[in-house]
Amino acid sequence: MRIQSSTKSLVESAILTAITVVLILLSLYIPVLYMIGIFLWPLPITFIYVRHGVKYSIMSLIVAGIITAISYDPISALNITATFGLVSIVLGYCLKNKKDFFFSIIVMSAAMFVSLILVMKVFSFFMGQDIISMLTQQMDEMRQIAMQMYSKMGVPKETQDIALNAFPTADVFKTIFPIALLIGSIMMAFISYVIAGKVFKRFGYNYSKIKPLSEWYMSVQFVMGIIGLVLLSYLMVYFKIKNSQMLFINTTILLQFAFIIDGLATVDFFMKKKDVTKGLRIFILIFLMLSQIGRLLLFVGIIDYALNLRKLDEKRIIRS
Repeated sequence: MRIQSSTKSLVESAILTAITVVLILLSLYIPVLYMIGIFLWPLPITFIYVRHGVKYSIMSLIVAGIITAISYDPISALNITATFGLVSIVLGYCLKNKKDFFFSIIVMSAAMFVSLILVMKVFSFFMGQDIISMLTQQMDEMRQIAMQMYSKMGVPKETQDIALNAFPTADVFKTIFPIALLIGSIMMAFISYVIAGKVFKRFGYNYSKIKPLSEWYMSVQFVMGIIGLVLLSYLMVYFKIKNSQMLFINTTILLQFAFIIDGLATVDFFMKKKDVTKGLRIFILIFLMLSQIGRLLLFVGIIDYALNLRKLDEKRIIRS
């Protein structure tokens, strides 16, 4: 019986590994499918974890990476499998153990962040050049090209300065790169979870459903944790510890990002109470994120957290 079970696991894993390789190669050979493929190819690995455990999922991931390296090229194989491979296994763990949505996003974001850092380190080693320095150089070149183009077009200097804000300077880019990478990891983890949830639901698997945006809120522990990091990094700046300035700026941006998301949730909450249609709500929220008015979301989030306006954090509701 045990041999039959093991054989079944191997056969299913082999089939799903083959599907994984096909999805990876389609993503690499057809550029237009790449952005979709990077979120789809990890799903068979996740499915293997849920069905047969971590051992088979890791084996399948390694085999898929090797076949991709032989069929396409080792660099691309390393890039795509290392970046999303760990996340697929972590997602499998969360789904199999029925972890809640927020826990899943946190651990998946951490896995994505670590994977991206490791991939960049490996690429820097093989290329003999630091990737961040290379990206910084490209950013400077883009600024120079934009400046020359605006000058030739006769664009006023004041307008040039506003337009060039879209291209951060080398120093700014290096400083905010860690938090940009972290926020990007959170967004990719969120998309991966949403897609996986839809797919696994079709196969009869239950998962922790995502709460509507209007019900998102920040717990006291979460906010105090980030504020603690901000204060700690500020003390490090005060004592002139190396790289403390970068840490302080990044933790501050993280805190602001958290309050902005809370602000979006608050706006959505009160629009729902006024029976604003879903389409109009989405339009308004996107407009707020992309416009200058969106800066107010930070203050909306702070006020909502401080006063518990939506009364979603039951631990903070004063019972009479």
